Amino acid sequence: MGKKKFSYKASKTIKIIACLLITVLLMFVVQPMLYKSQSKIAEIVVATTYIPKGTEITSTNVQVKEVGSYGLPTQVITDKTLVIGQRAQVDIVSGDYITAGKIGDKRDALDAGEILKAGKSLVTVTLDTAAAGVSTNLVRSDFVNVAIAKEDDMGQITIIEPADLKNIQVFSIENTRGQNVESLRAASAESDDIIASTATLIVNGYQANELIKAEYTGKIHLIFVKRGGMDE
Repeated sequence: MGKKKFSYKASKTIKIIACLLITVLLMFVVQPMLYKSQSKIAEIVVATTYIPKGTEITSTNVQVKEVGSYGLPTQVITDKTLVIGQRAQVDIVSGDYITAGKIGDKRDALDAGEILKAGKSLVTVTLDTAAAGVSTNLVRSDFVNVAIAKEDDMGQITIIEPADLKNIQVFSIENTRGQNVESLRAASAESDDIIASTATLIVNGYQANELIKAEYTGKIHLIFVKRGGMDE
């Protein structure tokens, strides 16, 4: 009995000592190291304005800012000169860290000027309901088919899907106030603001005429086909 009791007490003492040593280690070694790493300051480049995708970045769009270095993305850019003159490859919100993946020298294929040079036009159509704009799923550069719902004098609705209005690319989508919906989603805007009310599409001359006619003779419904770039 005496040996077992002694063994139990010794085991308990060892456990207590071990816990104390771990506590001391955490308090005086690990915690100071963690605090030191969190308190380190780094200079990084951040956006000072909203920068739409495809925009050439100027000195007025960015600044160098001191922030805590703990948890910074590995590709964050620290030199402002590496950003000036580059183009935003994604929509960049004010306050965002500038990382290598967000900028590049590639010109946006959906730049309005480039579209006009390619002999295309931009036409905006009305989306009467959230469903007509594929809810909140459409984004810039998506491809869609256009369906037109027409109601006759008897109240019968006919759905027309013109062959010439298939695989049309989306240039932008806007809410009822004309604000870019995709940018508002990135900024976590109110839910009512991110519902598409109009869509601006990239079309040729014939398609532009057909869409304008549809705007006045029926209701337009977009059907999502695929994601893609200008050259697809």
